[in-house]
Amino acid sequence: MLRRATQGIDTNKTVIDKETKIIGNIAAKDIDILGTIEGNVEATGKATIIGIIKGNVTGADIAVNGKIEGNVISSGLVYADKDAVVTGDIEFGSILVEDGAVLKGTFKASEKGYSGGTNKAGIKIKWGKESESSNEAKLRLKNLMDRLGQ
Repeated sequence: MLRRATQGIDTNKTVIDKETKIIGNIAAKDIDILGTIEGNVEATGKATIIGIIKGNVTGADIAVNGKIEGNVISSGLVYADKDAVVTGDIEFGSILVEDGAVLKGTFKASEKGYSGGTNKAGIKIKWGKESESSNEAKLRLKNLMDRLGQ
């Protein structure tokens, strides 16, 4: 019976529903956060945030459309959609920020995940066409927002 119940569901992904509030830290492989978390989030894979996090977020790739009050650390891509608000320091392998996103803090490019050029401030940014991972991050956010009817 469990096999039928989980058909079509990604059982390797943690989903925090928009009506859910968690107080405490979370560790997961891939995680979609639509609700509120007061604590740190650690994803060994992809973290997609549409909700609110009051704590630090760590992940291989992080896509943000919601609000984060804490530091963001990604070995890969940090994608900030136009509605993202991040108050905290951001460390990234590469970063893509849409017009309208609000990022308040310092930025540090990870030498490990770096690809691209360097601007005069010393921040390393991925130049040129959007990467496959940034397109995938946009799609993850779009799919979650479609599910919410936003």
